[in-house]
Amino acid sequence: MTKIGRIFRRIALCGAFGSMALTAPVRHVPVRPIENRIVAAVSDTVKPLNILVIDGFKKNHVRIDIDATPDIPHGVLVSKIIETGLPNANVYKKSVTVGEDIKKSTDSIVGELFKEIREGKTYDAVNCSTGNEITFPDLSAAMGTVINAENIAKNAKMVKDFLRNCPDEILNKYNSAQNIKSSMEYVNLLDSLSARGTKVYVSGGNNGNYSLNLLSLVDNSICVSSLNNEGKKAFYSSSNSLVNRFEKDNIRIKKVNGGYVLDTGYGDVFVDRKNTTSLCHIPSLRKLRGTSFAPPKALVKDFNSSK
Repeated sequence: MTKIGRIFRRIALCGAFGSMALTAPVRHVPVRPIENRIVAAVSDTVKPLNILVIDGFKKNHVRIDIDATPDIPHGVLVSKIIETGLPNANVYKKSVTVGEDIKKSTDSIVGELFKEIREGKTYDAVNCSTGNEITFPDLSAAMGTVINAENIAKNAKMVKDFLRNCPDEILNKYNSAQNIKSSMEYVNLLDSLSARGTKVYVSGGNNGNYSLNLLSLVDNSICVSSLNNEGKKAFYSSSNSLVNRFEKDNIRIKKVNGGYVLDTGYGDVFVDRKNTTSLCHIPSLRKLRGTSFAPPKALVKDFNSSK
């Protein structure tokens, strides 16, 4: 990680707020292929919801057992929250790369989804629980004006236009221009989906009010941050003026015969012990948490309340 003050990084994929890890013997667990969840239509007149999850599916990020090695992809857990909460919805999955090869990943996903839009494909909602962040001090320095947690909402259009058009040599003074421009391509895509009536759910961010998740700049996005168990803002959660929703994000892990159960809040998800890395069958010592898990919970709550 780079030092705070010069960060442009992904929203932590719950790793910083996941399990306390111990050194233990581990085994290699390959990432399983992406599987969309497709359900049968209830009738000719009642069609299932179409939900799109854009997330990391090709690398393990989330620790379930006690060791320091991740066991499952971040996108799998995010998708399971939606699948358990909306059992009659189609859940489509697109994998993005965070960090290395971000431009290649962006070009692939953005091009593919714009092609779907042109062909008339529609989604009821899209969940993006990853993202890239830029600090407010760096953003202010680049723009030559004060942008902070309090005024970002009223300045969102100006910030979007600046980041889309700013010369690379200016952005590179603060961080990677390529990463910023790639993130803005995602914003353009999600703006297009939002304009067509798709609800767009994004994470507020895990760095408090010091930095901005660029995906929260999406027009009419539902930007969700985290509450703790007492219903108060989680200490790590952003609450800048673009954040318009808070949900509890904790996911409990319990050891069971043959593996582990993750409590999504809407149902249990079983993870076979064979698909975890530790040779010791011991669950992580703390709950999984992070603003990554707040948007899918908000999405489920919204579509259940609209029935």
